[in-house]
Amino acid sequence: MYAAANISAATSSFALTVGTLTQAVAASEAFYVTRLNASGQAQMIALGLKPGAGSDSFIQLTGIAWDAATGTLVVTGYYNGQSAALGTTALANAPTGGLFVAHLTPAGQWQNVVSVATTGTSSTEFGIVSAGVGPQGQVAAVLYLDQGAVTLGSTTLTAASGTPPKIVVAQLSPAGQWQWVAQSASSTLGYYNVRYAPDGSLWTLGTGDAGSQLGTTTLPANTEAFVARLSAAGQWGTVGVIGRKDPNSLGETRELAVDAAGNAVIVGLLDSDDTFSFGSQTLTSSSRRNFAARFNATGQWQYALLNPVGTNSGQGSYLSEVALDGAGNLLAVGGLNNRNSVTFGSTVLTGSEGGDAIVGRLTSAGVVTAQRRPAGMTPLALYPNPSSAGAAVTLRLPAAATAAQPIILRDALGRTVRESTLAAGHQQISLSTAGLAPGLYQVQAGLSRAQLVVAE
Repeated sequence: MYAAANISAATSSFALTVGTLTQAVAASEAFYVTRLNASGQAQMIALGLKPGAGSDSFIQLTGIAWDAATGTLVVTGYYNGQSAALGTTALANAPTGGLFVAHLTPAGQWQNVVSVATTGTSSTEFGIVSAGVGPQGQVAAVLYLDQGAVTLGSTTLTAASGTPPKIVVAQLSPAGQWQWVAQSASSTLGYYNVRYAPDGSLWTLGTGDAGSQLGTTTLPANTEAFVARLSAAGQWGTVGVIGRKDPNSLGETRELAVDAAGNAVIVGLLDSDDTFSFGSQTLTSSSRRNFAARFNATGQWQYALLNPVGTNSGQGSYLSEVALDGAGNLLAVGGLNNRNSVTFGSTVLTGSEGGDAIVGRLTSAGVVTAQRRPAGMTPLALYPNPSSAGAAVTLRLPAAATAAQPIILRDALGRTVRESTLAAGHQQISLSTAGLAPGLYQVQAGLSRAQLVVAE
């Protein structure tokens, strides 16, 4: 497993510790990537650095994705200024902004580092919105450019002052060469997610106003979002439109996954008292609810459905992260809202005070087959939360512990900073925050976890 985080420090020289590993960092703006083994121990630390001063000088990691073709991690991000580097590999000087795409080996070595810099002014904005890794190791990225110019292979993009920003999809070959850039003459199109199909084509999820063009497809009035297919050569193909009844609704369509057959699955949020349309299918809800829909490779909406409502008013359950298994079933994690009973297929779950985590599965035919609270997880109550540094915090379990229960407090880097034991037969324990720096901490009791905020 890999983990990564951006760093903005008050000093330009400090030591970064992840688990038992420590590495010197010679920059106030940086990011790190670490690989954890099955026991959660850090095996390496790889750095991205942007030395130098100035409020406009930075480096920002935006995403990581596994490249199964090469057995490396693809790391993407953007930066501003001079002397930025990934390890010992220098990035192109970018006084008005640049981006990078790089591969990282399991041993922590940077490979195939690609960086591009814009030409422009202090008002230029340039970055990566989303990226995906293809079956042969190619990388597709959604790029944003405003008030500047950049060259990607044989294509030069220009976004002049006073004109709409450019948002495009571009592909890098496995060898790190820009192969194509897909864009539209319509200035109102925006893409915010890309995922590859097994044949090397890719789906992109985005938004656009009525009249916007994607190849030969014109988006109709009241378009909420679209999912569109790009060929392996970057040509627009099939387009699926999600319609919206209320143009002022607050719906969101953000999650995209692609199954082994090349079908696209979209998950989003439908606003209260609004209607979304998926071809001939419509979804309407009196409260804000998640939806899931599948658009197949031949251009047909196959299913569209809402997550179940609860017995109490409002959003009874929600989805936060989704993925597809090899059979095309949608796997989702989310939560039950406070004291709500929700029916998923033949399963009824009731949330406890404070809510619960849930894991669910939706078959490729759009049928809920499983939904459950992860085994061994129980809600933890922490109060006061946030807590001022030095104050005592009370941890309370739903019931008295049947055996001595270890209590572990970890900081944001996963390091254990406090350990105590709740005696058998007791239901609550007082935890000291004396000596803790302000920040976010995690309290663990068995398989259950809760976040604690320590304020100044």
